[in-house]
Amino acid sequence: KVTLAYPDEYLEGLSDKLLMANVSHLPVVTREGSLLVGYVGWKDLMRVRSRKQAEERERSTLLGFGTRRRKKDDAVESL
Repeated sequence: KVTLAYPDEYLEGLSDKLLMANVSHLPVVTREGSLLVGYVGWKDLMRVRSRKQAEERERSTLLGFGTRRRKKDDAVESL
C-alpha cells in the first residue's frame, strides 16, 4: 500500500508518515480526486525546519532573548 500525503497536512504529520513508511519521499495528492500534485521528502522538511529555526533565532535576537552566550555546561552531549 502506498502512503500518501495531502497538501493541507502539517510538517509533523508528514515526517511521521515518512518515518512509519520507511521511505524518503511521499506522493502528495488532492483529497478530492487523488490527483498527484507533487512529492515531499525529508530534504524538503529539513529545509522548512531550518528556515523556521532561523526565523525564530532572528525574532529572539530582536526581542533580546538570543543574546546570552551558552556556557559549556549548557551544551547537550551526544552519546
